[in-house]
Amino acid sequence: MTARQGLLMAHASILLLGLSGVIAKIVPQSATVLTGGRSFLGAVALGLYLTYRKQLIWPDKRSIGILFVSGILLAFHWIAFYYSIKISSVSIGVVAVTTFPVMTALLEPFVMREPWRWSILISPLLVLAGTAIMLGFTPSESDVMGFFWGFVAAAIYVIIHFINKLRVRNMTGLMVSFIQLLVAGVVLLPFSVGGYDPTLDEGGSDILRILFLAIFCTAIAYSLFIESMRSIPARTTAFVSGLEPVYAISIMVIFFKEGITLNTVIGGAIIVTSVIWSSIRVIE
Repeated sequence: MTARQGLLMAHASILLLGLSGVIAKIVPQSATVLTGGRSFLGAVALGLYLTYRKQLIWPDKRSIGILFVSGILLAFHWIAFYYSIKISSVSIGVVAVTTFPVMTALLEPFVMREPWRWSILISPLLVLAGTAIMLGFTPSESDVMGFFWGFVAAAIYVIIHFINKLRVRNMTGLMVSFIQLLVAGVVLLPFSVGGYDPTLDEGGSDILRILFLAIFCTAIAYSLFIESMRSIPARTTAFVSGLEPVYAISIMVIFFKEGITLNTVIGGAIIVTSVIWSSIRVIE
């Protein structure tokens, strides 16, 4: 695979991941229904792919326990993320949740026992400034709560990141994702089936959208992203990952006419810049 092909795959994967937030906004089902459907069906699709590639290798007993915990955390991460979008907007939800590299950079010296540098505080301060600008002087309660749940989702993902980095070894990224999705999907399946409201679903379109979310925005997106990392530098991957809010917001503005203010553009740009910078610093 050439570097250009890898770069295209990385952009395609981030575009699909950005679409997950859009689907969460346009599907009227609850955040739990969306998360359960995405996790379970995504695990099925990813499991079939891994079986076809003969890469379905189960971990040892110690890793299974750790992955079970991280799978539960993944479920809470997506529920918080989708809830953030539903009570506020795609702009606020995706920008808030993608700040996890900033949180990771802030906590990395303590968790990994690395030297502390005051420059680490630059990104968090930029995120705070960008958040204040996006919310404005008189923020609505829904926007404030949207940011709050988005940051909660980001914080949970940071915990998952450190669990995977410190405890899960000798496993491919796709295999780790498969087990986490499977755990989240099985645990949430009763709540997803019981919480599904057919009166909100016009012509079965919600089911099709959740299926798209599971197959394209999860199984295929993860596969493309991990595959792309083989042919492009880690810095490039980090930069492309930071574009997820840009893709998601652009789709909502162009195709679904979601309003966007100058404050959102300026504040979002500051946050995305700090996220990309933190992502690159983490992999140095």
